[in-house]
Amino acid sequence: MSRSGKPSIAVKLGTIALLVGFLMLPMLMIRSLVKERQERAESAAAEVGNTWGGPQNVAGPFLRVPVHGPANADGAFYKNHLILLPDNLEVKSTVDAVQRRRGIFETVVYAADIEIRATFKKPDLERSGLAVGVPQWNAAEVFIATGDLRGFRETPRIVWQNNILELEPLPNDLFSDSLAGRLELPFDSEEPEPVELQAHLALDGSNELSFLPLGRDTSVQMTSSWKNPSFQGAFLPDSPEIREDGFNASWSVPYIARGYPQAWLEEAESEAVGAMMKSSFGVDYLMPVDFYQKSERCAKYALLFIVMTFVTFLLFELANNINVHPMQYLLVGFALCLFYQLLLAFSEHVGFTNAYLVASAATVLLISVYSSAVLKTRQRALILAIALAVMYGVLFFLVQLASYALLGGSVVLFLMLAAFMFLTRNLNWEKLGDVDLTEDRVTV
Repeated sequence: MSRSGKPSIAVKLGTIALLVGFLMLPMLMIRSLVKERQERAESAAAEVGNTWGGPQNVAGPFLRVPVHGPANADGAFYKNHLILLPDNLEVKSTVDAVQRRRGIFETVVYAADIEIRATFKKPDLERSGLAVGVPQWNAAEVFIATGDLRGFRETPRIVWQNNILELEPLPNDLFSDSLAGRLELPFDSEEPEPVELQAHLALDGSNELSFLPLGRDTSVQMTSSWKNPSFQGAFLPDSPEIREDGFNASWSVPYIARGYPQAWLEEAESEAVGAMMKSSFGVDYLMPVDFYQKSERCAKYALLFIVMTFVTFLLFELANNINVHPMQYLLVGFALCLFYQLLLAFSEHVGFTNAYLVASAATVLLISVYSSAVLKTRQRALILAIALAVMYGVLFFLVQLASYALLGGSVVLFLMLAAFMFLTRNLNWEKLGDVDLTEDRVTV
């Protein structure tokens, strides 16, 4: 306390520090609410996927060929399977993506028509070190795997040598959601002709569509009506074209870039399967704006906003011989915290930009009207309103940044510190504890 019994600047600073710490509690609750609503949105997206079709990862076609051999030293007959990948794999897909709602939450679903052409050649088992038995070419199985079999709009078929082979669900050690059919491969001769398989998949899914580059040479072309793609996975497309009405993308993956062989025995497949799963690539069908992530990023600046606003009030106290009660500080702090909850609530209905405009305008208006009474004049309240508007404008700019967010935030913090140092350059910090907020006028 000062000599007059009024709080000194040192006491005021300590009180403000305690209030700032206390206000971090509601901010923690708001940030927890952001995560809860995001999890609810993801749950709603999963519910849509359960009825429409989940993320789809298309793999195939590939062959599984029984391999038999004579009895070994223990008298057991050797049995295994040979996994054989295509020499050439061409995929052309047309994807119609739309938004679907579950309550107030939105997710992306799509209907894909996929044309597949695959060519298989008889492998050189001696050269590959796989000549441990006799392949049963007449009992081969062809597989096509996806992420969710519920997404098929019609039963897929494979055409080969003018024959039509209908596929049926048949899980295997590689994929749980897979379709298979039996075919007789003409590989009994020394130099047989390659076998070409063609398939059409009418496949529904949500959020993600990806492919595995199983061919020695793999090419994938995708045409879609979605204008906000996020290309992901082990390989990026070659010069994708993104337009207002959709995008075109193509991938070309050579054998050497995949990291796994063209053929292996099923009993020793672990390493090959691990490398194969990591080679997936495709598109994430993202919503145009992830307002939960942006709301979370905004909330990270809450401490800065509260401190800068309280410092502004304190500077008015020092410069104008007025005394702002801690309860008034606390009410202003609650208003600053409530901004983030308003932002989250409105974002779910009108989008992030509109929500930010509404929440920031309401917060600035509330605090400025209240401050006109606390700070005794409308002019001071107007200065505070302008300062808050500038800070909210800067925050909106920072949130829009991606790669440069750290740089932008660092520059803003530096400029704020510089402004505070300039405004308090004439303050006598040695007599901080003796300054009376109501009697001693301080030039700032």
